Amino acid sequence: MAESIYVPKNAPRPEIYAALYPQVKALLAEEPDWVANLANLAAVLKEAFWFFLGGFLPRYPNRVGIGAFPGATGLYPHCL
Repeated sequence: MAESIYVPKNAPRPEIYAALYPQVKALLAEEPDWVANLANLAAVLKEAFWFFLGGFLPRYPNRVGIGAFPGATGLYPHCL
């Protein structure tokens, strides 16, 4: 597992994605828990692109759930 992720500074987005892809692939390769992987991916994207909030909303048969996201709590299923 990676101790840190290298993000090129002042680079165009395609270059940042190209640098992140192999690192994220290695980060996620050994973790079988999909929630942990989504949390790590959300954290990497937040750091790389300075997103205020980004995350994942998994779909279930009768509802949309709250997936992994970096940041404070703020979304509840009844609000979606």
